[in-house]
Amino acid sequence: MKTLRVLTIGLVALLLVSCAVLGGSGPEQRAEFETVTARLNTPEKVDNWLGSNFSYDFRKYALFRSGMYTPAECYSQLVNYPIETFYKKEGVCIDAANFAAYCLKKAGYKVRAPLVRRHGKGHMVCAVKLNDGWWMVGNTRIFEPDGSWKSYKDLLSAIQHGKPEEG
Repeated sequence: MKTLRVLTIGLVALLLVSCAVLGGSGPEQRAEFETVTARLNTPEKVDNWLGSNFSYDFRKYALFRSGMYTPAECYSQLVNYPIETFYKKEGVCIDAANFAAYCLKKAGYKVRAPLVRRHGKGHMVCAVKLNDGWWMVGNTRIFEPDGSWKSYKDLLSAIQHGKPEEG
């Protein structure tokens, strides 16, 4: 019961911060967000921004893994909007993937942000289509393979099965 109370208090705090970020995002904050995300117009720039500014939130990860929420509740209650990720500068893999996808889609790239399973755990990445294949951007797990794959299906297979070879 004590654990449930602590998790509930943590969730309420997370929701209050989320509301403060969204509620306090007046025209100036929205304009700053749109200006910066417009400048993050290549996979390299987005990847560099995430690498320099984004911290993995292990407390939020624990809430995802706690089993207290259905997958739909996790998405609706715990996932950041890209503007929240921009201002909080922390989150979990889904937040980084959504932020990367937002920036790159805005810049005209073909992107996908799939939720994949590996070793029974879910992981989300942003995949971007470039001339030589599909690339991951803003990956939050160092054990995942990097590089280009000839097809989107090959990239997903590499993530799901942990194959380090490139396509």
